[in-house]
Formats: sequence, structure tokens, C-alpha cells
Amino acid sequence: MRGDWHAGQAGRAGEPMSRHRSSAGNCAAGGTYTDGSGHVQAFVIVERNGAWGSARQVPGSGALNMGGNAGANTVSCPSAGNCAAGGFYTDQSDNQQGFVVNRT
Repeated sequence: MRGDWHAGQAGRAGEPMSRHRSSAGNCAAGGTYTDGSGHVQAFVIVERNGAWGSARQVPGSGALNMGGNAGANTVSCPSAGNCAAGGFYTDQSDNQQGFVVNRT
């Protein structure tokens, strides 16, 4: 999956699973949240210059997550604003699949 991180649905609960700080005030985190339908989805969030943005659903993961269980397990930002995240989603056959996304 490729593309910009985009706004996700408002969830009832969220849990961070990974955080990475490339420099002071520049971080990224990823994890899981429960959407309004009770499905667990993957999210990412970025801090730039000390200000946190909004949590965003991992691009493409909502459509692929037919089994209702996804998460961003790891986030890495080698430099401020250049991040990658990896995680999993559950497909329509209830098998877990991996994903990697990047933001530049």
C-alpha cells in the first residue's frame, strides 16, 4: 500500500503499539483503534515541530481489513517527516496479511 496517510473514522478506543522519535518534537506513532462498527483498525499519527496531528487510518487498510482486526506494529522515521509503518490486517479468509506504508 502506498500513499499519504489520510483521516480515519472516529473510534471508541485507541492503543499505541509503536512510537519513534527522529528528533526533539518530531515523532510518529502507530497502533490500533476500534471503529464505530466494532472492528479493530490500524492508525498512524505524526508530531511535527512539537505539534501532534490527527490520528489517521493506515491508507488502504480499511478496505483490506475484511476480518476486522488490523494494527500498525512498528513505525520508523529516519528523518523528520519521512516515516514508514508496518503492521497487519485480517483478510476475508480470516488470514493475517502484512503491510508497509511510507510517508515522505
